[in-house]
Amino acid sequence: GSSLPLLAAGGILLGVSVTALVGFEDRSAQAVLASRRHALVARISDACLVGAVTLMAWRGRTLDLAGFLQVVPDLSEGERLPIALLVSLAAITRSAQVPFHLWLPASSEAPTPVSALLHAGIVNAGGLLLIRTAPLIVRVPEAWIMLSAAGSLAMAVGMLAAWQQWRVKHALAWSTIAQMGFMIAQCAVAAFPAALLHMLGHGSYKALAFLGSGERQRSAPAVPRRWTVMVALCAGTAVAVMCMPLAARLTGFDPPPAPGELALSAVVVLSVGQIWGSLVCRRTSPAMLTLALFAPALVPMVCFTMYRGIGDLLTPVHGELPVPAGTAAWVAAAMPLTVLLSLSLLHASRGLLESSQAWRWLRVQSREGFHGEVLAGRLADSIRNPPKPDRRDLIHA
Repeated sequence: GSSLPLLAAGGILLGVSVTALVGFEDRSAQAVLASRRHALVARISDACLVGAVTLMAWRGRTLDLAGFLQVVPDLSEGERLPIALLVSLAAITRSAQVPFHLWLPASSEAPTPVSALLHAGIVNAGGLLLIRTAPLIVRVPEAWIMLSAAGSLAMAVGMLAAWQQWRVKHALAWSTIAQMGFMIAQCAVAAFPAALLHMLGHGSYKALAFLGSGERQRSAPAVPRRWTVMVALCAGTAVAVMCMPLAARLTGFDPPPAPGELALSAVVVLSVGQIWGSLVCRRTSPAMLTLALFAPALVPMVCFTMYRGIGDLLTPVHGELPVPAGTAAWVAAAMPLTVLLSLSLLHASRGLLESSQAWRWLRVQSREGFHGEVLAGRLADSIRNPPKPDRRDLIHA
């Protein structure tokens, strides 16, 4: 909706509803603790959202969001800055970004349909808020840096933790944190069509993954202890780079003027290398191998076509947005791209690192979520006396 009071009321109601859903299994001590932690994060998000809405109404002299966004170009940098930072912080907390993320893995104690609803829909609220306020975010460089740093950190922590989880639901929960970090980073580089497209795709497959997860243990394919995966990753990326000009010409996609779209193109190229690298780790049919050979040309064309289609859908809502430029735009684009490149290289070479002491240390730390739960748990649980663990929690432990 375009009503600012309705936006604030809806955000508060959403936080209260999620807290109730996370603590649905009130007989489980872990579920109660997760509910309390989310309640604390939700109050922070509510305060930021209410503060942003109040400033919007004051600066824009209107209670209509669309009316405020129309006057955003006329506001000074000092007037736009606090509003954009409050909106960004509200989105970061709502989307379970580091360090406001620890309630999400703990929410795995909730029933599986509740987990599917949380991970496939509700955590997208932060990204949706950024997309809706794009004319404001795109004009505040400080917001780009803040969102890019938060998204990059969430991608790194979420993926490293997801690789080492044994239970399927826990792995999916940490994966959601990383996916939301990628979506926040897309908004940081003004790639709002990509963020909306990613939101729709993530919601579809993550709901299906949770509904089919159950309580089984996670099974991961064996990784060969050779350079095969790394070679396939580099080869697929190199071939995709050579196919990129053709895909850009056929789709009309022109990334060089925008640092964010240029970084997004690099992510698409890197994804082709990931496809080639994953084929080395498992047996594939001749049809899949044939499809992988055409992936360097097909993947960029499909991604750029969908990006332009979603962009045309958002143009009547946002109007023509300015292209981010300057040092802040390049820094905001470089941070998530560096994290994704590092994660890809680490994932491709993990079979070679199994015997190293550093890799073993990283595995232990990431399996425990880098022990952030200890500090966050003490902070959130100090509000009330923690409940006594029940028999089911002791069995899980």
